[in-house]
Amino acid sequence: MNLCDAITVANELESFVRSHFQVLESDPLFMRTANLWEEGFVDSTGLVEVIAFLEERFAIVLPDEVLFDSDFTSIDGIALCVARIVEEEAA
Repeated sequence: MNLCDAITVANELESFVRSHFQVLESDPLFMRTANLWEEGFVDSTGLVEVIAFLEERFAIVLPDEVLFDSDFTSIDGIALCVARIVEEEAA
């Protein structure tokens, strides 16, 4: 998956998080680099929903090691993780 695809993942994930967890467009703390868990945008139940969304939308299975990856905290980081998995599965 190329950078454009990672951006596509980030766009879709941001849209999902904003709508599903009712994050306002005007929220100054919500950025693609914000830690979704530490900033309180997504809780532990929401994490399960995010994982389900990603796995269904991108037809992947997120391995446990990805869920504990330091990148798997922000929209940009999650998008890179998903992009790597999709690229590996396509190879």
